Amino acid sequence: MVSVQDKKACLHWFLNRHQVKQRDSLYLLHFLMREESLLRQVHFVYDVQYAPRGILISAEGAKKPAFKFYKNHLVTTEVDKAFHDIRLNKDEPLYIELSFLGVKRSLDYHRVLEENPYIPDDYYLNESDKQTIDALLNQTLSVGYEAWLRKEIDRCLDEGDLDQFQVLSEQLTHYLSEEQRPLLDSPPLNKK
Repeated sequence: MVSVQDKKACLHWFLNRHQVKQRDSLYLLHFLMREESLLRQVHFVYDVQYAPRGILISAEGAKKPAFKFYKNHLVTTEVDKAFHDIRLNKDEPLYIELSFLGVKRSLDYHRVLEENPYIPDDYYLNESDKQTIDALLNQTLSVGYEAWLRKEIDRCLDEGDLDQFQVLSEQLTHYLSEEQRPLLDSPPLNKK
């Protein structure tokens, strides 16, 4: 857990080294630094747009917009609305993303950075990653199913259960003839 003092120090550091794109953001950050009870609710994260209540503040030179306030899937660029919501909902968590040149390399910012618990599980996966995962799962399921069938066939032979042996043998023969087709219709893994 990040201390209030560390959060305050980070905001001081940010304001001393960067000029915010929207001047009203400056007043909002100064307000947060004065209110320790509010600062306790602040969490610095990346990808704040996924949080139920968040603020994006950008410095000059950053590619992201100057200011955005997110609340339950509504978005505004008006700092006054964010200010009003923060004062009315002092006990709710507030997620803040600061955007500035070199943000990924900033040790000062990373000291207070927390994991965003609202980022979707597959957020960092691209389509190629998803296809590779599907293919790997299909291959794993395929190998597992074939091994299970063979084990059950051996069990039937050991126990003398010829009827079940016949059923499972037919399933294995059918499965092996269909093996060229992936189990869940996804592309096969690339073998290197």
